[in-house]
Amino acid sequence: VAAAAGLAREAFADQGIVAVAALAGLADVDAITITASRLAGSEGDAILTTAGLAVGTAAAVNLAAKSGLAFVVGSTGYGVATSVALAVTGVAGAAVLAVTGL
Repeated sequence: VAAAAGLAREAFADQGIVAVAALAGLADVDAITITASRLAGSEGDAILTTAGLAVGTAAAVNLAAKSGLAFVVGSTGYGVATSVALAVTGVAGAAVLAVTGL
């Protein structure tokens, strides 16, 4: 993920990092979180907004993927219950990003 984020950033600037984050979020959020935090640590305040947006994007995509998977492998009731729980988690995460200004 780090290599893909680096290549995407060279080609598409900060938007490339967010695009890689969305793709990475289909499977996992940890790798893009580590990549974004390393970028923020090495480049300072200029990249903080992009790093926050990348992690938030990966998390949102990951929640949506898990919700879809719940419908595929479980019953409709299971999918709905899982989706509601994940939506609450997503709203809480968005609230944190809004409060912190990221």
